[in-house]
Amino acid sequence: MSSRFNNYPNKPKDERLLDAYNILCYTHETCSSFLDIFDETKNSDILNEQEQDLLRATLTFASAGLDSLVKQLIKDTLHEIICKYSGSEIMFKRHVERVITKGEEIDSKMLTSALISEEPKRFFITKVIWELTSNSLQSKDELLKVASYFDIPSANLVNDFQLLKEIFDIRNQIVHEMDIDLSNPKHRRQREEVKMVMYTSELFKISESFLNEVSNRLN
Repeated sequence: MSSRFNNYPNKPKDERLLDAYNILCYTHETCSSFLDIFDETKNSDILNEQEQDLLRATLTFASAGLDSLVKQLIKDTLHEIICKYSGSEIMFKRHVERVITKGEEIDSKMLTSALISEEPKRFFITKVIWELTSNSLQSKDELLKVASYFDIPSANLVNDFQLLKEIFDIRNQIVHEMDIDLSNPKHRRQREEVKMVMYTSELFKISESFLNEVSNRLN
């Protein structure tokens, strides 16, 4: 596989990371294909709607790839990380405290289900995994929340938190509003090539960092 972007991952030796690695590789390949088509169709510095859409697709696919990568890492590795790292265990304990209570009372049904299971700890870890993978991780807060479950300092993933928020805001405008300028519905927001490529590159940087941080913790 090849990529038009930096931060293409090295193949991990740990088989538990291979599915996440493949997700990231194919995301690189898809986003690179969008850029190839963009370069072939671009005729001037003024971008037409087709060219704008290719830039939008590049960003949204990179964001979706990050979401898919992190969810795969949760499914394949979070159980072991919780058992090895104190920061992860603290987050896990807080989660268990939250799910076994209803208001100020204990959720007796939940607690009973856990106690009669063969492995109560695995029972609750399964609940954590389900909750974390059921939500979209395409926001700054959700992504950093998951990082805390892996005991990954947020600074190890993100250098500019305001930039990450800006990227996800743009992603949401594209996905949820079709990038229409709601103050003037006859027009769509105009996206600049340099900025959209930079935003996409930042998502790949974070994706590779997340994969590497989990790899370091496993080994």
